[in-house]
Amino acid sequence: MYFCSINSHPIFDNVVKDHLKDYNVKNRSVSTYQVERWRKQIKHKEFNDYIGHLLDDYKITLPNRRRAFDYHLWFENRTDK
Repeated sequence: MYFCSINSHPIFDNVVKDHLKDYNVKNRSVSTYQVERWRKQIKHKEFNDYIGHLLDDYKITLPNRRRAFDYHLWFENRTDK
């Protein structure tokens, strides 16, 4: 079983599922289908690893960067803009 602290990963929700593909980079891409498959099959480590590599590709080094990325996804894609 894979465990990580609350601040070390993004929330695995519909916003992430629907919009993670918007942040694909040349050598790393993911589809909505893949994200949903990770969720349904409880593949949290694979999901978390993908997010970590994506943040590395974008050279994001903030503290709690996965949670910061999750907040960015939510904020940019909220329905009450």
